[in-house]
Amino acid sequence: MRYAYKPLAHLGEDRGARLVNHLYAEGARFSRAFYYYWRTVLELDEAEARRRTAEELRSSANTILSHLDDSAMFAVGLVDGGGFQPIGLFGLRPLLAHAEGAALEQAIADRYPRPYGICHALGLLDEFASLDALRATLLIVAEKSLAGGYGCLFFYTSDHRLRAIYRRFGMEFPPALAMPRSLHLVGMYDPRDPGNLARMRAVAKRLRSQDGASLVASRSERSALR
Repeated sequence: MRYAYKPLAHLGEDRGARLVNHLYAEGARFSRAFYYYWRTVLELDEAEARRRTAEELRSSANTILSHLDDSAMFAVGLVDGGGFQPIGLFGLRPLLAHAEGAALEQAIADRYPRPYGICHALGLLDEFASLDALRATLLIVAEKSLAGGYGCLFFYTSDHRLRAIYRRFGMEFPPALAMPRSLHLVGMYDPRDPGNLARMRAVAKRLRSQDGASLVASRSERSALR
């Protein structure tokens, strides 16, 4: 087995919708991230945090489900023979094509090389949420950002718990990119940085050396990404 990706639209409507609904289900990856944001980051009370989480899950899922043909949304999967097993999702688009792009560009203020891209809605199904799966997904994102000619890539998420993990892959979190109103986490990644290129080459080498069994998440790895 190996990791691969394809446009979300290429899964077909039924498989694409099933992947999105599983990722945005109550108690699943995005549910936990949204709840942490509302309860811990914004410090809402329990009832209000759960209400806001449910609203955000519905809104976020419906946005993707109503545009399954969006060419900037991609499915990550495991390939075994000719089959593609979807295990995750991410969006990658020009910065200003994102709803928060204008606010981010104002904060960036030409500090980084253009053109700018943004990665968002990155998530893995719980049963596949290993560190290797995350490595593979970030490798795909890095390679696509290079192929797309982006000078800098920004990661936008409500899950502040990812900061330490993302830093391992060369992502930076400059204070200038802090979102003072929403308090979302914004990371900056330079796909052309020599250190990041070396890290991605190491990731690619590691993944090529894995056997099929290691591609399924262990309980400890899933716990680390919760």
